[in-house]
Amino acid sequence: MKKPILAVVACAGLLTACGGGGSGPTVQTSAPSAPSSSSSSGSSSPSASSSSSPNSSSSSSAAASTISSSVQTGQCLADKDSYAVVPCTQTHIYQVTAVIKDARDTSDPSARQVLRTETCNASVLKFTGGAPVGLLAVGQPVKLLDDPLNASRIVCLVHLRTGDDSANLPINYTLADKLTGANAFQYTFCVDKAAKNFKIVSCTQPHGAQSVGGYLSGRYVEKFPGRAHLVAQRAKLCPPVGRAFLGTDGRSDIEITGLFVSESAWKLGDRYAACFVQVKTGTVKKSLQGIGTKSLSSYR
Repeated sequence: MKKPILAVVACAGLLTACGGGGSGPTVQTSAPSAPSSSSSSGSSSPSASSSSSPNSSSSSSAAASTISSSVQTGQCLADKDSYAVVPCTQTHIYQVTAVIKDARDTSDPSARQVLRTETCNASVLKFTGGAPVGLLAVGQPVKLLDDPLNASRIVCLVHLRTGDDSANLPINYTLADKLTGANAFQYTFCVDKAAKNFKIVSCTQPHGAQSVGGYLSGRYVEKFPGRAHLVAQRAKLCPPVGRAFLGTDGRSDIEITGLFVSESAWKLGDRYAACFVQVKTGTVKKSLQGIGTKSLSSYR
């Protein structure tokens, strides 16, 4: 997975977070929001993929290289090259999660980037019902160069990635509330291991772990809280979602773990933390969702 430079969520991702310059957050550009470098017992640097383009529910005739001045929340966009508004029931890549008038910090690129990231993190969570972290969902603000009105507004987008994270995923439905609770499980991804430098693979290929979701470890304006805080945060947030994903309160052959950012990654604006379920030995060739008390041998 690519390391962050900030994409809001894009900012992974899976999150998936925003763009920025100077010493502020960095912007990621292509990979789900999930940690990309860290051990399951240590810190990690979740990344998020992104392409900047809105989506819409009403159709638009002419394609453009910049996003429309009249784009609205909920609209679906064909792709990043045209930003053409199309019905959400028509094939598209992006969906607009928010269009917010805000001209603050325009004279400070770093502060403006942080504001864009925070704004889109909140909008994506509200629109989809969950954080696009540890999922094949990516949220981020539209690139500055693609929005002529970027000094007076913040346009936030969300899109999906393919199961192997090789490309953006065209869809023909809205992502509104699609990351709420168990709905988000259809957007998880499989990795060779839940550890530093993991590799995303197809869930039909041998893999040792699978993402089950994630969360934002903090706000971009906050200082690094310390490793102990992040460990405690993981212990509180990952087990519930892991158990719901597996369909059981616990198994001796599968562990629930997670990756969170290091102090150095935190200073670069990374706040993504992803949760995983991981087999304790060997690999499996199926999704572990709903395994319950079934024998793991049938999954190998």
